[in-house]
Amino acid sequence: LPAELSVPGGEDGIEEWIEEREQSSEVYLVRETGPNPLLGLLFLIILGEDDAEDEEDEPARGVASGDEDASQTMMIGYIIAENAWGCGFASELVCGVMGGLDEIGNPTVRGGVASDNDASARVLTKNGFSLVEALSSDDLDMYEA
Repeated sequence: LPAELSVPGGEDGIEEWIEEREQSSEVYLVRETGPNPLLGLLFLIILGEDDAEDEEDEPARGVASGDEDASQTMMIGYIIAENAWGCGFASELVCGVMGGLDEIGNPTVRGGVASDNDASARVLTKNGFSLVEALSSDDLDMYEA
């Protein structure tokens, strides 16, 4: 994870870290049936009109109501447990989310990945995202669908 998203204090800080994310996004558990069901976390943020241009302000919350404007811009983020990397879970997760968003008006969706995270970039491009150089920085690549 980028430094600003790292969990301080290891396992003892996880609950507080998730609560902080819940202040600005919808946070969902990513689960599978079986002996180790927790696979990771999914974050969805609906950006306000001004946030789509300047993401420093507090984003508007709420995802599942179906009342969102079709021109809405959203951010998607996910963290997958290391023992589940390479198994297709992230691709399946993003595919499912994008399919669900089509049903509520097909908003613009952005996702950022560390510039050296080729696997996560592939997850996004396989799901219709394209790199947006104008929104990217030296250490973060921004994609949009």
